[in-house]
Amino acid sequence: MNRQQIISRLKQTFKTPGIPDLHLEQVNRSKGQPRKSADLVVNFKYGDKEFRLLCEVKGDARSITVENAISRLQELIKKDAGGENEKPCLVVPFLPETMRNRLRKRQISFIDLSGNVYISEPGRLHIERDGKPNAFVETQLSNNVFSDKRSLVLRYLFARPGEFAGVREIAEACQINPGGVTVAVKLLEEAGYIARDHRGRSKLVRWRELLEDWAAYCRVKKQNESRFYWNARSLGEMISTLASIAGLPGRSFALTRHAGAHLVAPYVNYEGLHAYVGDDEVRDELVEALKLRPVDKGANVFFLQPYYKGSVFYGARVVEGVKVVSDIQLYLDLKNFPVRGEEQAENLLRTVIAPFEESV
Repeated sequence: MNRQQIISRLKQTFKTPGIPDLHLEQVNRSKGQPRKSADLVVNFKYGDKEFRLLCEVKGDARSITVENAISRLQELIKKDAGGENEKPCLVVPFLPETMRNRLRKRQISFIDLSGNVYISEPGRLHIERDGKPNAFVETQLSNNVFSDKRSLVLRYLFARPGEFAGVREIAEACQINPGGVTVAVKLLEEAGYIARDHRGRSKLVRWRELLEDWAAYCRVKKQNESRFYWNARSLGEMISTLASIAGLPGRSFALTRHAGAHLVAPYVNYEGLHAYVGDDEVRDELVEALKLRPVDKGANVFFLQPYYKGSVFYGARVVEGVKVVSDIQLYLDLKNFPVRGEEQAENLLRTVIAPFEESV
């Protein structure tokens, strides 16, 4: 999206009752010199007062992008010192709710081109429109680093915190084309998630931001699930029974969400069992062996067909006789699960993932 398209979108965003018209002015950049001005300056009136927004324009709302934009906006405000009527503002195609809340807390205005707006000056100005859906989903998912095969690169690096890994090493370990690894590494470096040494080898450096952005990406991906009722007394009994099934750890089956966390980092009591099954054959065998009954309501067993068909089982391990997805996949699944999932995800991050990463 070029600058003129962004300006056009900004005008459309504010064409609603109760929000005054905006007069936009494009700010030119000096070629070959460090940036000294805002990407765009937005002048508008609110009542009888005139306001000026110094806008940083970004193509996405990843954690790293937003944090870099906030730093840049704070620098611009200090440099220009235009007074109380001048506000820093981030302009992006779409801001997820978590990012909108983050910007509000930092007193940074925002305009996303999907229609969400926040411009506030306590006691003097308050313009807000919230809850608009992402109008740029397909555009934002292109060239992403979280696709199925590219996520294998992330999973490999996460399993080796603090270590540098070369393209061929990653390609051989993950059984993917070196060319695909090269593209993934380039995108990861551009996003700021990894650092490379003088030999071109890569390691993770901004893994917290990466996890946050990865979870946001997974939030828009839907997974089909089969629901069943199991006449078992508890989640513990379910897991013990699964552990007794011969050959199951070698099949395309792995616990996730609260069932997986129950074995890795127990924190929340939740009696349902969620598991990935790689094919219908495994699912049907389990349904028959465990005498599961398909139900629409009252289910306590959920077999998921993975969005990450090629990588969801990467790093899975056997715990107490049952395979559990990797800590990273477990975090992603819990973070987006509505029933106390975020709470359990944060416990997993705090007690398992963060200490492991920061021990390097």
